[in-house]
Amino acid sequence: MREITYTSKGPLVRNVYRCGNELVVLPGGSFPDICVGCGKQAHGNTINKEFYDLGDLWFLLPSFLGFAAYVIRKQYFFDFPFCSNCPPGSFHITKMRCDDHLSAFIGAHTNFIDSLPFASLDLVEERNRGWLERRFRWLHG
Repeated sequence: MREITYTSKGPLVRNVYRCGNELVVLPGGSFPDICVGCGKQAHGNTINKEFYDLGDLWFLLPSFLGFAAYVIRKQYFFDFPFCSNCPPGSFHITKMRCDDHLSAFIGAHTNFIDSLPFASLDLVEERNRGWLERRFRWLHG
């Protein structure tokens, strides 16, 4: 299993965008200091979340394939800003996509999303690529 830290704490917001009501994060992104749960100041607090690129349904594969998928999956870590007033159960962000090119989530508070710059047209196009297109991107040149 390969572990990839996708975001880090940093003084500047970088590689984090909004695409409609979605949070889009590029590798090496740094979030604003705004709680994703309630939209208030996070004061430097973060909550670490991990996501996997093969999804959570790998166990539906036959036993050998399921085991192989479990072993080769990639694990992505995110340090989401989270204030000390919000209980961990109020974290309702949902992964839409997570791979080496970008990650997309829904469920972040409106104030958090509104603090982010809009995604460029190229980023929106990449966000909207289907699973098959992403797997065979090398064919597109």
